[in-house]
Amino acid sequence: MGDFRFYFGGGYQLRAGIPDIGELFAPIDLALLSIGARQSVAMHWGTFVLTDEAMDELPRRLRLALERRGIREDAFRVMQHGEISSPQ
Repeated sequence: MGDFRFYFGGGYQLRAGIPDIGELFAPIDLALLSIGARQSVAMHWGTFVLTDEAMDELPRRLRLALERRGIREDAFRVMQHGEISSPQ
């Protein structure tokens, strides 16, 4: 893929210092984050009932947050359970 840069955040973005990652590895083309980059993939949502929130609440919150901040909805890819896809 040439100069394509992929970042898998795991749980790291929840701790202090995450802005440094973007500066250190810029430009990031695709980031896998636990619900940036030019495009991000939302993951780890709705798999297990761990809280009182609805199973689809996190993707809905993400859409609202993107809208409030004026970020295009297609900047985040929310994959459905069992979906297999490659970045476009």
